[in-house]
Amino acid sequence: MAKIDRYNGNLKAFASDATGTERTIFGDTAQSDELDANITADLLRGWGVVGPTFNPTKQDFNGLGFTLGQLIAYLHQQGIPEWNTSQEYYRGSVVTTLAGIYRLKNGGDATVDPDNDNGTNWELAPTRAQVDAKANQATTYTETEVDALIRPVVGEVKLFAGNSSALNTMYVRGWRIADGTDGAPDLIDSFPKLGTFAQKGGAGGVKTVTPAGGVSVGNHTLSLAEIPNHDHTITGANNVVAGGVGPINRNGGSSPNANTSSAGSSQAHNHGGSFSGSSHTNEPQFTYLVPLYFTGIAGTYS
Repeated sequence: MAKIDRYNGNLKAFASDATGTERTIFGDTAQSDELDANITADLLRGWGVVGPTFNPTKQDFNGLGFTLGQLIAYLHQQGIPEWNTSQEYYRGSVVTTLAGIYRLKNGGDATVDPDNDNGTNWELAPTRAQVDAKANQATTYTETEVDALIRPVVGEVKLFAGNSSALNTMYVRGWRIADGTDGAPDLIDSFPKLGTFAQKGGAGGVKTVTPAGGVSVGNHTLSLAEIPNHDHTITGANNVVAGGVGPINRNGGSSPNANTSSAGSSQAHNHGGSFSGSSHTNEPQFTYLVPLYFTGIAGTYS
């Protein structure tokens, strides 16, 4: 949708130039240009005030158009509506008074007059002159003034590396150590992990890890089939008895040696094993910082 250009002129309500009895209060015969007089119970009910056998009058149409147009003309004229104790407001609602422009705080009581509120429920926006005056000063805004203008959101978390006296200042401003007390979550000894809003506050992981085991190899006695194929040489005199199996003859040879028959099949074999181990730290190198959680409630650190 393209931007709508502002009407180049003084915007007036529909039928504001009606003459005589051409326009009346909706559902009535009286006439008035005041919004208080035109916003009536009949206007809020609408066409239900017209009976089933009657037709809406020209005056009713003019009264309806005038009232709605007058509200729009008021906003064009005023810019920001003036505060009224009977109006419903919500967090962040903006109103104006003769003193300036106010914004309703979170949980603020909107029925309190902003000019008499002393900043409890309404925040007064600085004027251009106030901003310029501060900009012309050597120190501009003070830390307290900046903190009041740029207020953190409840639930905001940040890291702190200052000393305890500075931490007390943070407590006065509504911050708490995120250690599970004073309405803050417990973030001590935890690394942040990004997730969805539904996962917020969940925890997981472990600080130390115990392995499932370590390896130790058991003993194994080789069987005859597992021994590599080999033979043995026996050195001795002629007719020496070997292993009780009878004399060993050189058979006319010149060497007193004899060979046994080969044995062993060089088959594969296995060793039994088991795994055991101890726990170890599962953390990278780190530096301790203090997590702070914004509650919005002033307090004292001790």
